Amino acid sequence: MERPLHLSAAGRKQYWRLAGYSSTAVPLAIMVVPVTSLVPIYYSGVFLLPLATIGTMLLAARLFDVVTDPVIGVLSDRTRSSWGRRRPWLVVGTPVLLAGVWLLFVPPVAVNGAYLLLASLVTYLGWTLIQIPYWAWGSEIAADYHDRSTLSGFRETAMICGIALAALVPLFANAYGHDIDRTTMTGLAVLITVLLPLAILLSCRSFDEAPVKTQAGDSDWQHVFTILRDNRHFRRLVLAFAAIELGKGVSVTVAAYFMTFYFGQSELIGLVLLLPYILIVFSVPFWLWVSRRIGKHRTVALSLALAAAILLVGVPPLSREDGYLFLAIECLVGLAAGGFAILPTALVADTADYHADLVDTPPKVATHFAAWSLVRKLMQAIAVGVTLPLLALSGFDPARDPSAHAEVTKWMFIALSTPFYLIGVIAMWRFDLDEAAHAAIRRRLAERGLAPDIEGKTHEA
Repeated sequence: MERPLHLSAAGRKQYWRLAGYSSTAVPLAIMVVPVTSLVPIYYSGVFLLPLATIGTMLLAARLFDVVTDPVIGVLSDRTRSSWGRRRPWLVVGTPVLLAGVWLLFVPPVAVNGAYLLLASLVTYLGWTLIQIPYWAWGSEIAADYHDRSTLSGFRETAMICGIALAALVPLFANAYGHDIDRTTMTGLAVLITVLLPLAILLSCRSFDEAPVKTQAGDSDWQHVFTILRDNRHFRRLVLAFAAIELGKGVSVTVAAYFMTFYFGQSELIGLVLLLPYILIVFSVPFWLWVSRRIGKHRTVALSLALAAAILLVGVPPLSREDGYLFLAIECLVGLAAGGFAILPTALVADTADYHADLVDTPPKVATHFAAWSLVRKLMQAIAVGVTLPLLALSGFDPARDPSAHAEVTKWMFIALSTPFYLIGVIAMWRFDLDEAAHAAIRRRLAERGLAPDIEGKTHEA
């Protein structure tokens, strides 16, 4: 059976195959909700671990990515097999991630800080084994500037659908009398266990991979860090999203506590996680339309600025009776957030092409994604590792007195997030790798035989 190598293969877009490729993003995104939003309140509320302990263990587990992300990125770029460089890693990562999910969400033994650290380490390793090669493969499927926006739109929409599916679990659990407890987390574990193998199969059957005939493009270990030093476009992109991830990390860490103890409406957690992401999906065609007119980087900046403005205006006046008004504000943020939710990975791939042109080698795509993922995960870890101890220092302790100092959750939600968003807006507006510059880069790479023709050809699978 003939399968295409690229999105534009055979002179036509392969949208139905692109949907198959994007399916892996669904179970990966289901992981986002419990790991970032629910695990802290689950381990503090059910297992009574101190907030400072939870923050420290989650930070320590994320620091492990300093080792695993570069290693997986480099090994993926250097892999040689008849099945390609990327797909074998998706298969290998599946059982590791599933083992981590069950350890983290449904502990089989008594829980302490060391257990949380171990379960998180296994989970993050499995996640990395799949995610970095998966992202890198996408940039090889779509090499054109706007094709990459299309692919990112498909993949990030699939991720948003996954987040929405994850949000349905606590929503349904709450309807049957469960908060963020073992029943809710078991439901999430079952959902991921069912969907992940199926999604990996669909992705692996969607596109073939271009054969790698030369070792010239191999990544070396130091490239993960020299790329950050030498690639000015990638460096600006990483700095922008480091700030953005710090802001997002704080708000995501605080959100469940904010809704549960400030508004006293834990039943809103599922809705706040669900509805804004559904609205992001609906906004994707609009933001893709905008990106074709003003460029991907300015679209990211505009989208982020709108989201930050809505939060700055809407959240500070909220009182304890305004839980549903907060839900409405988050829905508006969802509509505004589509631009910076779907386009960043397309920009990473563009900067990998720029670096290849600069140093005269084939694009080290997975290595770029490893560095990208590493920095973002570090910022997420720092956000959790700082936010939870700060909550504890403020006197907020849900295990002792849930109502005491609950207002601090509101002010941390807004004051420790939006300033970082504004830094991201400024950085992205000044990003200057646009469509014309990228087209020239791709032409030069093709002329030197350093990258495949954008109009890929099908071949026998």
